[in-house]
Amino acid sequence: MDTHAVHVDARAPRGVDEERQRTAQLPFGAQGRREFDGVGRHAVDAVEEHGADVGIETAVGQQRAAGQVDRVTAAGDLTHLIFCHGVSSSVTVTAAGPTPETTWEMRRELDVNAVSTVSAANRAAGNLLPQLRETPGRRVQIGLTASLAALTGLPSSPAYSASKAAVVTFGEALRRLTRGSGLGVSVALPGFVTSPMSRRYLGKKLFEVTAENAAQRIAEGLDNDRRQVVFPKVLAWGMRLLAWVPERWQGRFLAPFAFAVADDAETRAVKEASWQ
Repeated sequence: MDTHAVHVDARAPRGVDEERQRTAQLPFGAQGRREFDGVGRHAVDAVEEHGADVGIETAVGQQRAAGQVDRVTAAGDLTHLIFCHGVSSSVTVTAAGPTPETTWEMRRELDVNAVSTVSAANRAAGNLLPQLRETPGRRVQIGLTASLAALTGLPSSPAYSASKAAVVTFGEALRRLTRGSGLGVSVALPGFVTSPMSRRYLGKKLFEVTAENAAQRIAEGLDNDRRQVVFPKVLAWGMRLLAWVPERWQGRFLAPFAFAVADDAETRAVKEASWQ
């Protein structure tokens, strides 16, 4: 029997032929169509290399997305469901001091990175659990993509850190809820990964890995039902240890890692419209 890995992402693919637009669903693209690349694209390829039959489909809008999640989770041979949503922005720093992200930027990050991921994964779990009770021995693995930014509040991008932390907490809770049911839940916390989003990142990119490398790590983590797939380890440990550093010193450790994020096309369009 063929198996199907499903990739769920907030961005729509460009140039994907119709024959392959079959099983992978893209919910909550309410923010518009974006380039489908980076970890999401290669995660699909990596899972496919592990023996799954992968397809890609897009959706825009929450109602349509919910229907597509329902349809894809109804497939009796589903094995992997990968959620890989992501947009980013940053604070603005001038000679006068820092200015937080705009309300629109903050809400977009929370909506795309957190709300859409959690909502779609929650719906998928609700659909899959009754099926798994009726078919003992069957397993489905859900993968949620967060970020190392979830491990500590990054002052350069507070909303991004918050949005990814929400994904980690939800994934942990869902894994505990579904333990022993046949539904596995893994959360990926990658560091810097070469991708269109990473190219807009203006700052140091310590231990950056290729999208292919990141995808292979995530695929292996899903296959082994790991609670978290965290890399690079050294950067993760540094961020975790920051909580044990006196607050008056934390800024010294974080200062060299300050960054900015160049606006993507959607953000530029919104800002240009507000200037008119």
